[in-house]
Amino acid sequence: MATFIKAGFWEQLCKPCRGYKGWLNLDQLITSLLPAPAYRVYTALLTQSGGDDPRAMQGDGGGDLSSASKGTTVEISSNANNVDYSSIGAPNSNVGTYFILTQDITLSNLDNDTTFSINLGAPVVTVLENTIGNVWFTYYAGGDYFINSNGLFINEKTFALIGTTGFTGGGNSGASIMLTNPPNMMEIIALNGDGALANTPIEIRVYN
Repeated sequence: MATFIKAGFWEQLCKPCRGYKGWLNLDQLITSLLPAPAYRVYTALLTQSGGDDPRAMQGDGGGDLSSASKGTTVEISSNANNVDYSSIGAPNSNVGTYFILTQDITLSNLDNDTTFSINLGAPVVTVLENTIGNVWFTYYAGGDYFINSNGLFINEKTFALIGTTGFTGGGNSGASIMLTNPPNMMEIIALNGDGALANTPIEIRVYN
């Protein structure tokens, strides 16, 4: 809720005095005085297990998955009724759109004519902060994964770091992260192969 103050004036400080007679939104005033952030940021913890494992989750139960967990990347493969899935993280309803689930889902979350494609080998993420936009993860090969966007990773303005060890679970990433196909794609290579990421921290910054 915004904070408002009744603005006035000091007789000693202005000749003639020109006071503001209405209400002043203090929150907007403070925001307007703060410097703009130097960059947009994506900070997350990554966990990956298994190998390449593409699956399908269909609202009518015809797929081979009945649920998917928060932090999993999904692709809208079919959506005949143009159902809005923004409540679970989708930026739009278009077929071919990838996004990360913002909550656990079951078949009850899907329309009967909707299919989600999911690769269980792609990293699952715990997003800590995201001011960049729609980012998702895909499996490429053993120990090799892509971080994807639609034109958000700007060349010569994107900076990224990945931790060498996970905070929990005993995982050791020994991983590198690089901008391989700007502005759409970054790549993570875990030197120990699949299963090496366990709550492994990453941070991506895109400078203005």
